[in-house]
Amino acid sequence: MKGAAQFRGGQCLSESLVKGDWRGKLRFRCAFGHEFEASPRLVLEGGHWCPECERKSWNYGQRAKVDPFFAQVWNPLHEPDELREYPKEVTELDI
Repeated sequence: MKGAAQFRGGQCLSESLVKGDWRGKLRFRCAFGHEFEASPRLVLEGGHWCPECERKSWNYGQRAKVDPFFAQVWNPLHEPDELREYPKEVTELDI
C-alpha cells in the first residue's frame, strides 16, 4: 500500500496491514497534505483517493504535477502549463 500511495503522489501513514484485509481502513496523506482514511479496496480497485481534493473542484493540472497515477492519463493530452480547474457547484456534502 505504501507503493500505491506513492504512485498517487502521497503516503500511506499506517504501519501495519492485515494480509488479505481489503476492507480495513488505512491512514493516508495526499500530495496536498490532506489526511484521510480509506480501505485498500477503495484505493486499488475503486481508484478513489483524497476526498478533500475532490470536494470543491477538479484541479486536474495541479494534480497531474504531483500524482503519477493521474499524470499518466492527463499529460499525454495536455500541455505542461495547462492547469484546468473546474469548481464544483454542488458537492456530496451539500446534499
